[in-house]
Amino acid sequence: MVGWRISMSCPNCRKDVKLPDTGVRGLPENFWVSNLRQVLSERRELEVRELGMRREGRECTIHEGEQLRYFCTRCDVTVCSECMIQGHKNHDVTRVADVLEQQRAKVKVQLERGRERAQVLTGRLRDMAETETELDARQERAKRSIQEATDQLIDAIAKEKVALLQDLDTSHLAARHVIADVRTQVEQDLGDLLLTLNRAETAAAADDPSDVIDSKHKLSALKTDAVYSCPLPDFSFTASKVLKAKIKVGQLSVIKDVPPTNNNSSNNNQPNNQQQDSRVRRFRAATLRLVKRPVFWVVALSFLVLLCAVLFSPVSLIDYLQYEHEELEGASTFSTYSQYWEEQNS
Repeated sequence: MVGWRISMSCPNCRKDVKLPDTGVRGLPENFWVSNLRQVLSERRELEVRELGMRREGRECTIHEGEQLRYFCTRCDVTVCSECMIQGHKNHDVTRVADVLEQQRAKVKVQLERGRERAQVLTGRLRDMAETETELDARQERAKRSIQEATDQLIDAIAKEKVALLQDLDTSHLAARHVIADVRTQVEQDLGDLLLTLNRAETAAAADDPSDVIDSKHKLSALKTDAVYSCPLPDFSFTASKVLKAKIKVGQLSVIKDVPPTNNNSSNNNQPNNQQQDSRVRRFRAATLRLVKRPVFWVVALSFLVLLCAVLFSPVSLIDYLQYEHEELEGASTFSTYSQYWEEQNS
């Protein structure tokens, strides 16, 4: 109806807009939508042209307008009719349609190899992830070991500190008791002295000769040469040589390429030469650690002394074995080494 207007929501700003008399056609053109429609239209035309080119065959990049309808078996490339005359003369050339299935089969083989390689690489990535997890777990175990050893050392030092402080407090308290006892004695002697002096002073001012003489005797009896010894101990602390030196909680050793204890199937697929190299490196590291220990040389020296004693003894083990062999050949042998020894002595 003419003059009847309705409103609609704008798709961009969501505001209500009243339509003009001409309706939707009277609204301003949306250039963004128009450009999008044009791009889609051009894309559709391009896809149609590419589809037609696929059906007809690709054009030669060297000779314009020529289709790649042939296949050179020597060069393993598609060629056009001009290429057959110029660059691929006297080559075995056939139609692309004739070798299409053969090339597809080769592509399938290569695809299968590529998929197998992708599976191998995927498994390798999975192994690397498990290796990282195992590496982190080993780090955590070593970290816990370091923390436990450090805590034990700190706890031992703390206990030693408490014991030293307790010994110091005990010695200090004993010295304080000695000072308190001496102070009590001094205070008692001072009280007695002041009391005697007061009484002597009073008696000296009196007229009674007996009181004066008695006061004189009491003053003479006072301890004037008493020695009050009050020892003053000194508390000194000498740090241990271990504390003065560099404290080592332990030693961290890093052995390269040690497989985890729970080897999975993926780890078993690793090359054997890598495992052998790993075992050789671990054996060398263990041998080097063993040689550095003094007990190794003690055992080696003891074995060397024993070997020399056996080789240079009057009746060596080698002579005994040779004798046993000869007696066995003569069908008369001694059953024990003691019998052989008796024969030699006789």
